[in-house]
Amino acid sequence: MREQIKIIGWLHIILGGLGLALTALLVAVIIGGGLLSGDATAITVTSITGGVLGALLALPTTLTLITGLGLLRFRPWARVLAIILNLLGLPLFPWGTIIGLYVILVLLQSEAAPFFTAS
Repeated sequence: MREQIKIIGWLHIILGGLGLALTALLVAVIIGGGLLSGDATAITVTSITGGVLGALLALPTTLTLITGLGLLRFRPWARVLAIILNLLGLPLFPWGTIIGLYVILVLLQSEAAPFFTAS
């Protein structure tokens, strides 16, 4: 069980890091497109759009990364947050569903609870 929880922790760290990298790339492409156009209105619109989109995408990916770090340290809050995040990710078929079901099934097992006792 301990190994499965560690795998889930690393999976969250990898997915969170990948999500942050893709978010940064997307924001750079959006803002860069506006800058390349040279039009002041396009620069303003793409800068605002890129900033808002970046903030919206960075929040869940940062939470995923933090959750992974907490799971590796067996923090009780990380277990709860992982379950919530993966419940929310279930509709993201196919990977969100597959990963989400695995994480939820592992973390809700009675054998997992003792690893997350507050110390």
